[in-house]
Amino acid sequence: MREILKRLEMRPGVTTELMIATLFINLLALASPLFVIQVLNRYVTFGVDATLHTLVIGVLIAIVLEFGFREIRMRLAQGLAIKPDEALAMAVFGAITAAKSSVLDQIPPGVRRQAINGVDAIQQAYNGPNIGAIVDVPFALIFLCALYFLSPVLALIAGGFVLAMLVLGMIAMYANRKPATEMQQAAAQGNLLVSSAIDAADTIRAFNAGKYLRGAWLQHIRHAHALFYKIAISRGMMQSLNQAFVALMTVAIIGVGATYVVAAELDTGALIGSNILAARALMIVSRYAFLGESFAKARQSLGMARQIGRLPVEAEDGAALAKYQGRISFEDLAFGYADHQTPIFESLTADLEPGAILIVTGGNGTGKTTLSRLIIGLIEPTRGRILVDGLELKQVAPAWWRTKVSYLPQEPTFLNVSIIDNLKTANPNADDSEVNSAITAVGLRRYISETKDGFEAIIDNNGRDLALGIRRRLALARALITNGNLIVLDEPTGGLDAEGCQAVYEVMNQLSTGGKTIIACSHDPRIINAAKFVLDLNHKPVPRLVNRTGQMQNQKPLSPTTEADSE
Repeated sequence: MREILKRLEMRPGVTTELMIATLFINLLALASPLFVIQVLNRYVTFGVDATLHTLVIGVLIAIVLEFGFREIRMRLAQGLAIKPDEALAMAVFGAITAAKSSVLDQIPPGVRRQAINGVDAIQQAYNGPNIGAIVDVPFALIFLCALYFLSPVLALIAGGFVLAMLVLGMIAMYANRKPATEMQQAAAQGNLLVSSAIDAADTIRAFNAGKYLRGAWLQHIRHAHALFYKIAISRGMMQSLNQAFVALMTVAIIGVGATYVVAAELDTGALIGSNILAARALMIVSRYAFLGESFAKARQSLGMARQIGRLPVEAEDGAALAKYQGRISFEDLAFGYADHQTPIFESLTADLEPGAILIVTGGNGTGKTTLSRLIIGLIEPTRGRILVDGLELKQVAPAWWRTKVSYLPQEPTFLNVSIIDNLKTANPNADDSEVNSAITAVGLRRYISETKDGFEAIIDNNGRDLALGIRRRLALARALITNGNLIVLDEPTGGLDAEGCQAVYEVMNQLSTGGKTIIACSHDPRIINAAKFVLDLNHKPVPRLVNRTGQMQNQKPLSPTTEADSE
């Protein structure tokens, strides 16, 4: 309800027009019961056809005008809904695509998906017809007032039923909040199971996980059905109560009114008209009462959407250098996850001059990918800082920085768009020669030529359906097209065959010859053996630097020029 009022307050001019249209709608709706009263009291009594013709023409005009005002109100109400719905949808999607990775990683994918899907529930709840139903509620008094002029007693009876229905509707709205919340949570769990069933099809079969997954799904649907049953029972009860209220009110109006007719205090036409007026007033409130379920769902979805929308996002502005030379420094760098008792690494201090090459090694979970993500600016260090050409990375505009870094993640994913659009994501201005050069360098010329639609082929499932080697080499081509002066490669030869590995070696040699600064996380012996400086993350908690002669240097600045001179 608060959301409806908020939307009405956002555009007071449109809201005023909406209320005026609603007033005319309900005033014109009086024409039908008045028509019945006049026909029964005047035409039936006196039988003058001209009177009937006049009444029919008058009520038809009223019906047409009422229809016209309803259409006007619908468009006005929909106008109130469109912009807030668009803003909400963009806020949720924008937060998910722009929130800091360190924060977003803490929210399960199913919850993120549910937050986006919840926007539909919000749009359905606060659409034009429902806004119209809400603003109609106060105007039920018009019908009760008209009934009061016919019979105060009958108006009091009808008012009691209307008030009771209004209270029941509010109770139902509050009662549905908890089941709606649980339904949202169950939907998020269901999304996770569905994602597993779709994305891990081979795993399910290869490891006989189908039985477990089907059992989990059975528990989910039983829980979801129980919640749905609870909500359905509430909805069914409201429908039954509405029908019972209509029947009881009719009995009360006709029963009491009949005594007034017999006592000659009310005529038959007024009695039937009174019943119609009472029914119209009750119908308005009944429509509001049936919106309780939709509003309960929307309320939960709105809360989730706002929670996602409040996530801290990456900065859109910041410092930028006229030209990034490729120098990067680590000063007392440390990082630890909230659920880990000890840091992944700490006290990492190093200085890479432009054109330097650093190979980072270590076992699984030692922090290779973490260090890569720190360099890209996806996460922030627990302590210390990263400097790029002397400028602290926290102060740098993230969008600018990522155009200066060629990044190959360990598990590359893609957008569900064409190959060419994916390749040019970080460098939209890249021309055809740059794209073709990158594809040739990673050895995918034949793949592109043999693929239907070539560069225009659409990547599905974020690239997970692609062979691992193809996926990694496409990601390497995407990194090359960025053409940054800093190259960050996370397991560049992981999952590649001999041909793919050879392509990576040649690319790294070309990048090195071109004076690029290279940081590569790798287990590949050929890459490690060819490197002069190796950062060993297996050494805890302070990583150590090893040069290729086997000499160990603990926390000394990395400066290839200085070391070479000393040799």
